[in-house]
Amino acid sequence: MTYRLRNILLAIVLAVLAAFLTALYVANYQNRVDAGQEKVKVLVAKTDIAPGTPTASLGNKLTQKEILRRNVVPAALFDLESMDGQATSQWIYSGEQVTARRFSATGQTGWRGDLKGNLRAIQLSGNEHQLLAGTLKQGDRVDLVANLKVGDDNHVARVVLRDLEVLRAPSGAGVDDKIATGGEGGFDTILQVTDAQAQKLGFVTTNDDHEWFLELRPVADPTDSPESLTTMPSVLKDGLPGSGR
Repeated sequence: MTYRLRNILLAIVLAVLAAFLTALYVANYQNRVDAGQEKVKVLVAKTDIAPGTPTASLGNKLTQKEILRRNVVPAALFDLESMDGQATSQWIYSGEQVTARRFSATGQTGWRGDLKGNLRAIQLSGNEHQLLAGTLKQGDRVDLVANLKVGDDNHVARVVLRDLEVLRAPSGAGVDDKIATGGEGGFDTILQVTDAQAQKLGFVTTNDDHEWFLELRPVADPTDSPESLTTMPSVLKDGLPGSGR
């Protein structure tokens, strides 16, 4: 076989291979196009659906709509079987495709579903004055102020924790009656803290030698004074000439 003939045969083989690969690419592309043109039925909201709605109550709020597969959003639901026992965790709006991302296990909606990472919910018990019973409402922000016993007779006061969110307002038996009569009955509230803050809160509030109370923070533009310790000498000297304050 001459050198020229060999080159001609090689060129023919390469041309055939290129034609085959081109045909394969065109076929795959056409398959993808055809798949995108395929119509499927997805769940769509017929009306606005509020967070916390159980799956069992969604029957008359959803409908199946036929759309092109290429228009299906990620995690779209074709039926509710996989969401059995769950509830919506976010708003689903009328006409919107329903997705698995809008659901969570029942009992984990509301503030339970908001706890992530190092956030914790802790129940704090105290009297009406400590917990601002009748004043605090869910969503308020508070500081924890403590009077700490140091040694046998010394005490130090300071703001121990700042900007804690109230997850549940203070409650107790006969809240209104106790407030009206000045009673010291037991109340409890739930605060959102980090795991590290929970240690400080527990140390302060479970020790009988320490006294504490919550203070309500401003709703708009709160600021914090510099950190400081208040002792008997600082109280006696504060504001006096030569005290430096």
